[in-house]
Amino acid sequence: MKYEYQTKRSILRIVVAIAFVIAIFSTLFYCYIHNLNEFLKLTHSTVLAQPLINKTITTFILLTVLFAVVIVYLILSNSHTQKKLYAFAFTDPVTRKGNWNLFEKEVVSLIERHRQTNYAVVQIDIDKFSLMNDMFGYETGDKLLYFVADTLAKNISSKETFCRIAADNFCLLLEYISDQQLIDRMNFFYRQINLLNNIIPEPYYMGFSAGVYRLQDRSEKPALMNDRAKIARKRGLESQDTHIVFYDPTTRDTLVKEKLLENQMYNALKTNQFEVYLQPKYELLHNCIVGAEALVRWNHPIAGMLSPGEFIPFFEQNGFVTKLDFYVFENVCALMRSWQDNQLSPMPIAINFSRLHLDKPDFTVHLQEIIRKYDISPSLLVIELTENTFLNNIDTALSVIFRLKSLGFTVSMDDFGSGFSSLNLLKQIPVDELKLDRGFFCDTIHEQRGESIVESVINMAKKLNMSTVSEGIEETAQVDFLKKIGCDIVQGYVFAKPMPVAEFEALAFASEPCFAEKVTK
Repeated sequence: MKYEYQTKRSILRIVVAIAFVIAIFSTLFYCYIHNLNEFLKLTHSTVLAQPLINKTITTFILLTVLFAVVIVYLILSNSHTQKKLYAFAFTDPVTRKGNWNLFEKEVVSLIERHRQTNYAVVQIDIDKFSLMNDMFGYETGDKLLYFVADTLAKNISSKETFCRIAADNFCLLLEYISDQQLIDRMNFFYRQINLLNNIIPEPYYMGFSAGVYRLQDRSEKPALMNDRAKIARKRGLESQDTHIVFYDPTTRDTLVKEKLLENQMYNALKTNQFEVYLQPKYELLHNCIVGAEALVRWNHPIAGMLSPGEFIPFFEQNGFVTKLDFYVFENVCALMRSWQDNQLSPMPIAINFSRLHLDKPDFTVHLQEIIRKYDISPSLLVIELTENTFLNNIDTALSVIFRLKSLGFTVSMDDFGSGFSSLNLLKQIPVDELKLDRGFFCDTIHEQRGESIVESVINMAKKLNMSTVSEGIEETAQVDFLKKIGCDIVQGYVFAKPMPVAEFEALAFASEPCFAEKVTK
């Protein structure tokens, strides 16, 4: 290794230095003895010459030996210091394996030496590792990281290498034959790593996410390879469909775009670039508008009008969606205040709130402050919470629902059927409205079994005093089916697309008598 080469070179330099010093001492000694002899001859004291010379030789030998001992000590001390510095610079203190500094050097060396080998850089992350630390302690967490590193070290070849980057992130340089071969190998790693019964005090399954970058340009820096593997891994966390994701250039382009949006989102909120659109909700019994769902568009000064799919998922990741939700909610309240001031009968508007609000204790307090500001009846506002919100933390969700209902809000379970829906969930959660996801019925209305399932859900909702709303309706056949089984309200492109507020007002208030009838019942 490079360290050993540097140590040998240092020792050689010191030996040469010792030889040089001995040569100088020998020269000085020779000159001294010669001059001494000349002096003794001149003073006719040759009798004293030999004892003096002997003493001088003895002194020189002693000094030389002492100097040699000091040099040897310095060599050994320097070697020990270099070993310590090497360990500090190139060894991870937790795994006691190579760190990123050594990994970079080895990647460059391996790629250069094995020119016929195809490589991939893989970044691995242990899912919910911080939770494991909280459950079992940091000492156990460190033991686990050591075990992971030891397992990887035992299962890679001499053409491969790895390191722990930071926390629970590992980076590997692996031989690449095909995508499937790499997936199979990663799954093998995961199975081996989960044999950790001697470390974790109770049964525990560790999940992993991995990003893979297939090496194409062998001159790329290891840091760039790792960054691209990291990009792929993060994309895998978002999709949650697979724990191994391969990098492609469009992934990077998407992240760059998202970063640009992130840099602009606060200013966009401040300058009202986000615009509220309303999509009408139609009552099937009377075929008239009885409300709307508030949606948002970003009127970007450069990119133009951006749809929710282009920024909402990203805002959900970085938490900005909570600010945007309240922005939409306040705009809806201001709109209702405007309707009332202009003697127009306000109609219920649904606003979808992210699951991230449930962990904020001031969520309902903030809602209450806004409706008081605009003097709006909360009964006209429908708070939509997605089905997954309830599945992830039912106790917290129940607490929030009870607070919302006590304040007078209508609560809707949005996207029912998009996840692992449970009819028992309907019994547990006292929502006022059940909103069926388009995917729940669109693929089932053409088969008897599917129709029966949808009809059963709607019948159960009615027995639990919940109104039913179906969204994403695009075909008249779907409308006919939903009307036949007793669905209350529908929304979708077959009736109207989301539209600016002015267009909605022109459309909706023409059917105000129908809404008035709905309200008085």
